[in-house]
Amino acid sequence: MSEPAVVVERLSKRYRIPAARAVGGSWLSRVPKVVGRSQDLWALRDVSFKVAPGEVLGIIGRNGAGKSTLLKVLSGITSPTCGRAVIRGRVSSLLEVGTGFHPDLTGRENVYLNGALLGMSRAEIRRKFDAIVSFAEVEGFLDAPIKHFSTGMQMRLAFAVAAHLEGEILVIDEALSVGDAAFQAKCVEAMAAARSSGRTVLLVSHNIGVLRGLVGRAILLNEGRLEADGPMQEVFGRYMASGQDVAEIDLRGYAHRDGTGEARIERLVLLGPAGNPTNHVPVGGPLHLRFRVRFARVIGEPQFIVRIYSPEGEALVDLQGRHDGLSVGRASGAYDVDVRVESLGLYPGRYLLSLWACDRTLRRVLDCAEHCATLVVDPGDPTGRGIRLNPQFGRFFVPSRWSVRTAERPRPLEPVGA
Repeated sequence: MSEPAVVVERLSKRYRIPAARAVGGSWLSRVPKVVGRSQDLWALRDVSFKVAPGEVLGIIGRNGAGKSTLLKVLSGITSPTCGRAVIRGRVSSLLEVGTGFHPDLTGRENVYLNGALLGMSRAEIRRKFDAIVSFAEVEGFLDAPIKHFSTGMQMRLAFAVAAHLEGEILVIDEALSVGDAAFQAKCVEAMAAARSSGRTVLLVSHNIGVLRGLVGRAILLNEGRLEADGPMQEVFGRYMASGQDVAEIDLRGYAHRDGTGEARIERLVLLGPAGNPTNHVPVGGPLHLRFRVRFARVIGEPQFIVRIYSPEGEALVDLQGRHDGLSVGRASGAYDVDVRVESLGLYPGRYLLSLWACDRTLRRVLDCAEHCATLVVDPGDPTGRGIRLNPQFGRFFVPSRWSVRTAERPRPLEPVGA
């Protein structure tokens, strides 16, 4: 029996958070003063697992669970505080796509620069150059400075370089989310090919649909600790069960968010028909949610979005204030945003909610609290006929009207040769 490709034994990683500093005095005599004490943050605590050669391991968990820290330790970027990680084979890491690109160099020059930073020899880059360019779909722009590339083009080129690294162990951190849907599909195919070739893959992704297509086994991290290790479906079920199955959520300290910081989504409450807090709604029943947004400065015509996702991370429902003609004007301070859906036709199951506050063009995200709440759709009978809906055949109940009438009786066929 072959030895494991990766062995992690009681691995822990501590970061020291320095004490806050206050600066006082005039601009000529500003002297920092330490306020409070430094703190220890344990990103990983006593994590142990093994990965067999050729196995694809999914790593899931909420933001701040320790996923990226684990991959950095396995890639040799940072060292553990205690415990050990044994790696048998050359590691190729895709942790931060695009690191090492120089804006003033051409696309061609950046392929060589980025490849060298990732550990590829010049001969290896030259041998794979055409394949990299073809994969990235940037043939017509190779000799232009990369600062003139769109963000999507830069991401595609960076992933293409990293995807052509040769190594027995491939470590990937959210790199499959680059580019448009067609390119993401190509990235997934590249990972499937790596699996088929017998390479060991450790994959972090919030896209559960991608993980399900590539991964047979997964581990679940929660606050730096290994909470579950087993078949992907079972571990994901535990991940979903650990979600915030509550109706009132304080989001001021929520970590899984993005945006410029010009606004802050502070709290969310889901309400039932009688105004009572509940995150349960029957099939075809009404949905009412309210969230508070506080603006750090005056924002003209901000826009608000609520999206409902499947457990696999697929966006199912897109609710936008502008769909209803919502107009706020010049917003400052705190606002309570109410969203109502008269009849939610999602089939029974657990779903994830994400909230957005954007500028009027929707191009600048002021704040986004992703997957911050769990919505539970309970079984019901929206038809009124005692019919049980089967999620195997769809995700939505859509009311429809049916009728049948007798068609015109077809004419008998003429005998052949008549």
